[in-house]
Amino acid sequence: MISRKSFWLGTLAVVVAGLVAGVAIGDRLVHQPHHYAEAAWAEVFSSTAGLAHGVDTIVLAQALDTRPGRVAYSDNGEDTLPFQVTELEVIRPMKGAREYDHIFVERAGGIDPEGQQVILDADGGPFEQGRIYLLFLKRQPGSNYFYQVNDQGRYTARGAHFLAVNPDDPVATTLHGQTVEQAVARVEAALRTSAPRGPLAK
Repeated sequence: MISRKSFWLGTLAVVVAGLVAGVAIGDRLVHQPHHYAEAAWAEVFSSTAGLAHGVDTIVLAQALDTRPGRVAYSDNGEDTLPFQVTELEVIRPMKGAREYDHIFVERAGGIDPEGQQVILDADGGPFEQGRIYLLFLKRQPGSNYFYQVNDQGRYTARGAHFLAVNPDDPVATTLHGQTVEQAVARVEAALRTSAPRGPLAK
């Protein structure tokens, strides 16, 4: 049976303004002793071109440092969801970030006010310091922070190749296993295509 606190950890990811891309957290949350979650994303793209055109920013960047961010509270103030902010150095801007040397990405997770670790890993989990990522991001309204659009929006460099959060996703398969040069070429080719018409896949 899911605890009341675990329920709010999921619910807050949906209802608090400016959270991780409107992520809807599913019903699997475990508190033994960490919180984990699966997500049903608000936006799921049906093609690499759709993903590339559907975000504000695409960057190749290196994670530098992660620090605690804000804490979201339930309406009654009894339940909380912490956030963390990762600073990344922009190695190659491909869309919407040419004026930035560094960007800041906010995601749910971290240490809550009670000292418990909250891990929401459907987006790939916490960023690793020193690791290089290919990221598809949206800007939070009224903020200089960005957020990862969904699990299609992060590719982690491991050795010479990028690994997707969900390698079985039909869009992620086009970038999963690619070298940096190959992945960048595919993204740039996608940006040169016309923006797809019609609604995003759900």
